[in-house]
Amino acid sequence: MIDLDRFEQPVASPVSKRKLAEAEVFIEAHYNEPLKVADIAASIGISVRELQRAFKHYRGETPWDRHSRTRLRKARSQLLVCPPDTKVQDVALDCGFTHLGRFASYYHQSYNEFPSETLKRRTQKGGLR
Repeated sequence: MIDLDRFEQPVASPVSKRKLAEAEVFIEAHYNEPLKVADIAASIGISVRELQRAFKHYRGETPWDRHSRTRLRKARSQLLVCPPDTKVQDVALDCGFTHLGRFASYYHQSYNEFPSETLKRRTQKGGLR
C-alpha cells in the first residue's frame, strides 16, 4: 500500500486580486471585441489556467462568463437610452454579438425579456420605469 500523505502536492501560487482586477478592467475596455480567454490572460501576464482558477476562486465564474455578462450589460444599457429609430441588431453588433439569435436568447435568460421588448417599452414610454 502506498502512503499518499508522503507525497506533497505542489500548490499553485494564487493570482492576486490586483491581477484579477486588471483582467476585469481589460474585459470592460474590450467588451465588444472578439476576445479569447488567452487574450485576457496575456494582457495581464499570466497563464490561461491561472486566470481561470482566479475567476473561479474569487468570482465563482469563468473569464468567459464575465466577458459575456459584460457584453449583455452594455447592450441593455444601450437599449435603455438609445434613440427611437435604433435597431436591436445594431446594438447587438456594437456590443460584439455576431449571432443575433444567441444574443436574444442570452439576453432573455439574463433579463427575463427579449431585447426587442426592452427597446419597444423604452420607445413607447420614453424609457423604463
